[in-house]
Amino acid sequence: MSAIFAIYRLDGQPIAPRSLTVAAAALGHRGSLARYCHGSLAMLGARIWHDRSGRRLVGELRIDNRRELLATLALADTTSDGALVLAAYQRWESDFARKLRGDFAFALYDHPQRRMVCVRDRFGVRPLVYHHRPGNSFICAAEVKGLLSLSEIEQRLDEERVLDFLVRHSDDRTRTFYRDITRLAPGHQLTVDRDGLRARSYYCLPDDDRATAGLQRGEDFAEAFNEVFRRAVARRIDQPGPYATALSGGLDSSSVTCIAGELLAARGAPLTPVSVVFPRVQRCDESHYIQAVRHHQRLTQGELIAGDQLSLLEAMERMFTVCDQPIEAINQFIYDAICRKAGQTGAAVLLDGVEGDATVSHGMARLSELLASGRLFTLGREVAALRRRGWHRSSRAVLRQAVLPFVPHSLRKLRAHWRGDTAEWDMLNSHSKARLGRIERFSLAPAQRDERAAHRAAIDNWGTGYRLEIADQLARASGLQAQHPFFDQDLVEFCLALPAEQKLSGGWTRSVMRRGLASALPLPIRTRAHKTSLVHNVRHTLLGRDRPRLEATLFGEEMPELSRFVDKTRLREAYLRYLSHGRTTDLIPVFKAVSLATWLRRTGL
Repeated sequence: MSAIFAIYRLDGQPIAPRSLTVAAAALGHRGSLARYCHGSLAMLGARIWHDRSGRRLVGELRIDNRRELLATLALADTTSDGALVLAAYQRWESDFARKLRGDFAFALYDHPQRRMVCVRDRFGVRPLVYHHRPGNSFICAAEVKGLLSLSEIEQRLDEERVLDFLVRHSDDRTRTFYRDITRLAPGHQLTVDRDGLRARSYYCLPDDDRATAGLQRGEDFAEAFNEVFRRAVARRIDQPGPYATALSGGLDSSSVTCIAGELLAARGAPLTPVSVVFPRVQRCDESHYIQAVRHHQRLTQGELIAGDQLSLLEAMERMFTVCDQPIEAINQFIYDAICRKAGQTGAAVLLDGVEGDATVSHGMARLSELLASGRLFTLGREVAALRRRGWHRSSRAVLRQAVLPFVPHSLRKLRAHWRGDTAEWDMLNSHSKARLGRIERFSLAPAQRDERAAHRAAIDNWGTGYRLEIADQLARASGLQAQHPFFDQDLVEFCLALPAEQKLSGGWTRSVMRRGLASALPLPIRTRAHKTSLVHNVRHTLLGRDRPRLEATLFGEEMPELSRFVDKTRLREAYLRYLSHGRTTDLIPVFKAVSLATWLRRTGL
């Protein structure tokens, strides 16, 4: 466990020890805390490292390329990750961040240069936010609540960020819901001193085949995937346990569970799967797949949660005592239930399969590649195979995915309006629409004709970092460290470099993963076409035990906070359409509005 909190007074004024006391109270759920306070510098964290030059470091670190760095820097094997980062900084200074691979967020104070340097890992697995008053002070923390514990930072709502949340019109990765608090973007390095603050990117996804160089045959790709994936999982269990895994029965979580189970069994350590089942909503239930994995790995112990008995709105109220922002992902309450159950088992680490489909890619953009290159016979064969695997009810539905990138954007927008996909924009009031601009901001993501471009866009999704921060906060609140093997840099870069036919082949999406992990996965998992959607359980929950409370919120006077942003009449119309037709496009604006209203009421903003 690790908190991150640091204050650097740019004006040279001494820091009162009380600042660390109130921050420790706000961040105490993240584990035991060490303190350092001297002159114009104060730090708070599980451990604070320093070197002979007076540089100090506080952060959460897991460095994956330790051996390479230890050899380069001529350091002993017993060197801690913190000392390793300090040595790397001393050697390479401004270029040191790009030398580090792993999951980390940290603040490093360079005493000789009188400057603070903050770094966040490439994919934003570990969070870091900050407040900067030029010429006066710089304060950073793992969570917003750590910053807000200080009276000098005013709690003010950023209404532009609220509009981003409601309609997703911006891809700004630095904005928080607070006007004076900024998020350090994933893959970025920040330097602050008396001359000001400078942030720059130190990493971007590669656009070449270096990660798969030398591989030619299909079995070579599959074997290499197996090695890279096993290494990704092994890195995340190379720390004190006990270990739990979020096992849903899908290909991603099952792969993580099976490989982690094998690796832990080899050293005599147990693994506890935590799963959500849906006995009352059978269309969502994956008990058959969950049991197949547990039997295959001989996992006799495990925990089951009845997901169809959970209250989404009650969970939301509880989550907002922990989370620094409203919830956008509607199934986040399921992850919250898994964290709480895993914490009750005494686990210290929770493994999951988050974003596995983005990292490995279903490869569906290969259909557009085949169409563009005139390989119509191969296209027809893949379309027919996908239909046989159960991806769509008709070949026409599959073929639409191949043709869509060639449809003009204006026609796609008309189609979206006709289908009702603009419900999020429609629920805004006139004032909010005017603030976004005179031209309607509803837009569609570019439809990619190239598989690698589509794959890259999925990995580089701007919303992923926000979801990871919420996952981190929910896990920490239950005494856990969340570990996400699919965000391993080696794995991401390997999958991105794969040829399109290694992702989609013979109607099998993520083909290389199915083949590479063939011996580790039970047959029912390996041959799954796709994962079950949980939208039916959401409907069961919202229109069941949560319905009175939901309608009291929508039709009563419980949402005065939303009047600044939302046209309540249009919002209620969306809800009534959802009652009639059950379309997700109508559910999303309703959920976002309720999430935002609940969060605003909780925070008093």
